[in-house]
Amino acid sequence: MIKLQELTPSVYYEQSRDFQFIGRLYDIVLNYVKTNADNLYTLPIGKNMDEKLLNLLAFTLGFQSKHHYNSKQLLAICSVLPLILKHKGSLNAILIAVNSILYAEGINQALDYEFKDNNLVLYLSPDLSDLTLLKDIMIYILPAGIGCDMIKEIQSVNKIETILTTKDEVTVYKDVASKFNKILDVRDDGIKEMLANGKPANNTGILVNINSRRSSNNSNGGN
Repeated sequence: MIKLQELTPSVYYEQSRDFQFIGRLYDIVLNYVKTNADNLYTLPIGKNMDEKLLNLLAFTLGFQSKHHYNSKQLLAICSVLPLILKHKGSLNAILIAVNSILYAEGINQALDYEFKDNNLVLYLSPDLSDLTLLKDIMIYILPAGIGCDMIKEIQSVNKIETILTTKDEVTVYKDVASKFNKILDVRDDGIKEMLANGKPANNTGILVNINSRRSSNNSNGGN
């Protein structure tokens, strides 16, 4: 317990009633904060919780214990029980309950399940030895008319790699002579030879047909 009187010179409390009043106020505030901080280690749901209170905690959250359960599993269920009851009757609630128990037991094997004729089949890891709590919690969250079977299976995970390769081919054709012959009306054989061979010929000339016509909007124009 924090007492400000023990941390300050005694003359302050002996000679000043105002300091006594302020000191008592500080005692109330500081001890309130310290008490809340100390209670963090003894919360109803936590690693340091007394196992004797687990059944009482489960009953408070809405689950009545019928058997003696594994303390780790029961603590894990209590930590998610409000969420389970909120979604009860759905597949989500079942997955939350099962995965919380698997996590509490340190099991990394993924949960497999399937539906067969209004019956849910859960394929569990063989490392999960105690199914008592899981069977009892299913009574609370299974939809009406749906049964549940639990089968233990061994999973084998193999890494498979698929290598994909791509190949692109591009062919570029360059025909300068044919391109210019389409644009220009080439009359001179020397020009054709230059376009074909890339070298100028003697007496080379280009004759281009240029036509002009009178605009329909301008009566004074001419060719």
